[in-house]
Amino acid sequence: MRAGITSLHTADIAELLNLLEEAETKQRIFGFLPPQLASEVLSFVAPPTQEILTRQLSNAVLGTVVEHIESDDAVDLLATLSPQRTNAVLEHVSE
Repeated sequence: MRAGITSLHTADIAELLNLLEEAETKQRIFGFLPPQLASEVLSFVAPPTQEILTRQLSNAVLGTVVEHIESDDAVDLLATLSPQRTNAVLEHVSE
C-alpha cells in the first residue's frame, strides 16, 4: 500500500485524504509518506483535513514538516496551532 500511495501525485494524495471520512484512515495513510512528500501533501489538503493530520503528529515531526514546506504555507500551518504548540514546534525547526 505504501508504494501505491507514494507513487501518486501530491495533489492526488491530498484529494484522497480530503475525501476519506475516517480520521484514523487519513492519519494512517499520511503516516506512510516520507517527510518531504508529507510536507507537500499537507500544503494541498483542506483545512479540516490538515487539522486532523497535524493533531496526531509530534512536535518534532511537525517541525520537520514545517522545514520542508514553503514559508507562506508554514506560516498558514503554524497559525492554525495554539501559541504553545507553535512555540513547541518551532523549537524543532533548524535554522
